[in-house]
Amino acid sequence: MGVTTLAMARRYLSTLEAHAALTRGSVVECFLGKCERNGRPGIKWLSLSKSGDFVRLAISGGASKFVNAGVVQDEYADFIARERSDA
Repeated sequence: MGVTTLAMARRYLSTLEAHAALTRGSVVECFLGKCERNGRPGIKWLSLSKSGDFVRLAISGGASKFVNAGVVQDEYADFIARERSDA
């Protein structure tokens, strides 16, 4: 038997998928872009997890491209590639 590799057809979760993942106890993340703090460049991201019996999901600003835990690194890599191509 050979090894079967399944590829995700898409990266981002819909709001309903993000809510379902949180309800199951999974972590959902979102890369929010670059920032500056004390004159030093940095990045910001959002990590959501379930707390207690309720999951409340509020979307504001750029926090609309939710991904499963661990995929936010791919978002960062894409960000770096875009920043380098714009330079």
